[in-house]
Amino acid sequence: MNSGKASSNTLKKQDACEVLSKEEVSSLLKVDINDLTQEDMSFAENERRSICHYVVKNGEIGSYNIRLSWKSDKAKANKVLEKSYSRYLSSGEKNMDSYEELDNSNGTQILFGTQKEDHGTTNYIIRKRFGNSAEVKIEVLTQNEAKELKSKLLKIINEL
Repeated sequence: MNSGKASSNTLKKQDACEVLSKEEVSSLLKVDINDLTQEDMSFAENERRSICHYVVKNGEIGSYNIRLSWKSDKAKANKVLEKSYSRYLSSGEKNMDSYEELDNSNGTQILFGTQKEDHGTTNYIIRKRFGNSAEVKIEVLTQNEAKELKSKLLKIINEL
């Protein structure tokens, strides 16, 4: 894993596709590496966002998305992330009915949620905000039992 950690309260500028190797994602999703495709969905003209999408290509349902974002000065001043996280805890969001707070210290906050989907899949989302300046969101959709997934995602997000 590529550690982009600059300090506990900042997120270093980095490419989302370099956070985890394809091997690490295949292990996380419990699929063969040859059945996994990777797509960089970042926007070259926007240096405030980096997105990487992995999907299982053999017909099995499974995906892994990581999104790194750095907020504008206006968003920081308006405390957009702080307000969003408060809303996530109180009422969830479109793809997640509810979240639990795993950490809220030293200017960072980590939320985790699970949601059962159609076709026997489960959607897992873990989010970490660095004050109001940056956010990491990792989303995993899988059919596999993933009892240890929460601790694995927490370890990944704490490395950033």
